[in-house]
Amino acid sequence: MTMRWTILFALLCVTTVVTIPAHHSMSQEFDMNRHVTATGVITKVDWTNPHIWIYLDMQTPARRDIGWGIQSAPPGGLKAKGVTASSLPIGTRVTVEGFPSLRPGVRTLSGISLTLPDGKVLDIRDTWPTTGTQRKPN
Repeated sequence: MTMRWTILFALLCVTTVVTIPAHHSMSQEFDMNRHVTATGVITKVDWTNPHIWIYLDMQTPARRDIGWGIQSAPPGGLKAKGVTASSLPIGTRVTVEGFPSLRPGVRTLSGISLTLPDGKVLDIRDTWPTTGTQRKPN
């Protein structure tokens, strides 16, 4: 009986190690030396782990809507900063500051701050980078 439990435990450990996705460094996905500011309307919020994603539509000078995805902290991280799902209502015009994607043509940011219409600034960053240009939200 003990041998069966040992084998089952070993298989469980191997399966768990193989199937857990790695959490990658932000510096591999985002340009930590540049800040981008995007203003738009919140169209969707995915309040899930490992990161909350906030989606914005912005209008270009040609009046076309262009979507942006903003990666922020996980739900627990934002909740600890006082940000809840009700802080980010769909249809709200916001300004987001963040680090842009390293991939050309990809409109995603690693969010640093999000400014609401009343001027309140929310800290939405996941972790503070140790390299590159560093500026905390006001």
